[in-house]
Amino acid sequence: MNKPFTILFEPTSVCNFSCLHCFQSEASFHEHLPKGFLKLEEFKKIINDFKSWNGDKLKVVRFIGFGEPMLNFDLDEMIKYLKKSDIAERVEVTSNCSVLTENLSEVLVDSQVDYLRVSIYSANQEKHEKITNSKISIKKILENLKVLTDIK
Repeated sequence: MNKPFTILFEPTSVCNFSCLHCFQSEASFHEHLPKGFLKLEEFKKIINDFKSWNGDKLKVVRFIGFGEPMLNFDLDEMIKYLKKSDIAERVEVTSNCSVLTENLSEVLVDSQVDYLRVSIYSANQEKHEKITNSKISIKKILENLKVLTDIK
């Protein structure tokens, strides 16, 4: 049996946005998918299992899913472990970057994450708040990205 091309990890099912177009905005969403976080030890076991699987590297591993990946406080360690394991050609993260820290920015750069997809729905604060159902400042997100850019 061949390895799959892509693996998606959902570091959490929790999000700090509740975007109008997203299932997180549905009142009953967490009745069907409980709130939770992927544990670092479980992640490492999955990576080790893939590492022991014969065959070519995975094409890509993505941190994405039902929640905001950066809300999982172990995401930095997951990225480091994944990159050191060398099981994938590419590592990608999709995030709203509202909680991107300087430490995580350093990990993203030092670990040479291949692609960071940032979900920004408006540069206008009022429109951003309406779409995301949050009071998170778009300026804060841009400041977080500036820190990442400066580190890079």
